[in-house]
Amino acid sequence: MKPRAVLVGGVLLLAASALLLVLIAGIPAGWAVAVALPPLCWLLLSLRVGRTAAAVWQPTRPPEDSIRFVQAATLAGRFTEASADRRRFRTRLQPRLRAVALTALRGRPETAGVTDLHDPRAVAALDPRLHRLLTDPAATLPAPRVLAALLAELDDGRAGPS
Repeated sequence: MKPRAVLVGGVLLLAASALLLVLIAGIPAGWAVAVALPPLCWLLLSLRVGRTAAAVWQPTRPPEDSIRFVQAATLAGRFTEASADRRRFRTRLQPRLRAVALTALRGRPETAGVTDLHDPRAVAALDPRLHRLLTDPAATLPAPRVLAALLAELDDGRAGPS
C-alpha cells in the first residue's frame, strides 16, 4: 500500500473506533481516541513493516549432534561389525534387510501380496545379487558402495542387475 492510503485508512479507522467507543461504551471522546490510538499505531506499523520483512522458509541445518547423525554413526558401526563377523551379519543384519525388502516389495502394485522373498514375484522383482544377499545363509556383506546401489535399486523399484 502507498503511505498516503495507509495514513488515510488509519485516520478513518481511528475515527470509527473512537466513535464506536463513545457511542457504545459511553467513554468521553478524548479517552476514546487515547484508547483507540495504540492499537491503530500497532496496525499501521505492521502494515508498513510487514511487506519489507520477508519470511525465510528454509529449515535450519540440524546440529551435528542431532539424532540423525548419531543413528548414521551407529549404523555405520554395525555394518562394519557385520562385514567382519559373518554370524552377526546372518543373525542381526540379514533379517532386518529382509524386512526392509519385504516392506518395499509390498509397496509396489505388482508385488503387493508378497509374504516371503522366495515368492516367484519377489525373485523376479529383486536384483539377483540382492536376492542372494537377503536369502543365502552363506552370503557376506558386500562393499558399502555395492550395498548402497542394491538398496537404492530396491528403493527406486528397479529390477535386475545394473
